[in-house]
Amino acid sequence: MTVGQVILTFFLAAGGYLLGAVPFALLVARHLHGVDIRERGTGNIGAGNVREVLGVPAAAMVMTCDMAKGFLPALFAVLLLPSWPAAVVAFMPVLGHQYSVFLRGAGGKGVATAAGAVLPLSPIVFGVTLVLWIVTVSVRRIRKAGPVVAAGTYLVSSFVVDQPAAYRVLALAICISVLVAFRSELRGVRRAGTDQGREPPAGRHPPG
Repeated sequence: MTVGQVILTFFLAAGGYLLGAVPFALLVARHLHGVDIRERGTGNIGAGNVREVLGVPAAAMVMTCDMAKGFLPALFAVLLLPSWPAAVVAFMPVLGHQYSVFLRGAGGKGVATAAGAVLPLSPIVFGVTLVLWIVTVSVRRIRKAGPVVAAGTYLVSSFVVDQPAAYRVLALAICISVLVAFRSELRGVRRAGTDQGREPPAGRHPPG
């Protein structure tokens, strides 16, 4: 890398983090609907919670903005930088969304932002992941696991499709960060499965 590329990487990475840290769900809910989305629904500042609380149009706006803040830094990085610094830049908006400096380290899950970042780097991987995510969310009983399935699919697809090693490392980093962001939901699913597998106490029977 040249000195110019190092400087460019730094500014794109810093700008990508700050752009990713902008909580569009919070801004849309507050300024267009007078609602603090952190106090409604699941409290998550993402398109999913916005859809449940405010409806599809508001959620579509949030998802578009969240994807755009991942897409733009990654696009500039792909056009101007080698694969390794481009991968670093692409990851920064995801990190910013999940650990926003504007929310004192709080944030959302980062799925839409990650999708936007992946698109200019790996369009084929993005397409495969999108199709499998749509199939997953169409099945009602596993809909909540959709983002986790998408992260896993993205990781596997990244190692199947021919692409730079840097993008595969990026896929691993994104997958881990999404799983960490969804850790409370995963614990809830595990507890629910454990509870369903338990035998009812002696003398009690589940309602028929």
